[in-house]
Amino acid sequence: MGRRRPRRTWPAAPKGLKMLWATLLLLAAVAAAEFFTPEDVPGPPEKVLVWPASASSVRVQFSPPLGVKPEG
Repeated sequence: MGRRRPRRTWPAAPKGLKMLWATLLLLAAVAAAEFFTPEDVPGPPEKVLVWPASASSVRVQFSPPLGVKPEG
């Protein structure tokens, strides 16, 4: 008796299709992200501290303006 070929389970999506789905999901997550505009901020921050976090990014810390109640 000869050896049987293993059955292929369906659906066997090609890598390109999987990458397409991953890209679409990522774009949907980015599109659903909430953004704020400068008009949403009640006033300029009191202090802004900026320092490098790595070779390609910076870390920003700021204190809200005085008299503004934090939300959330």
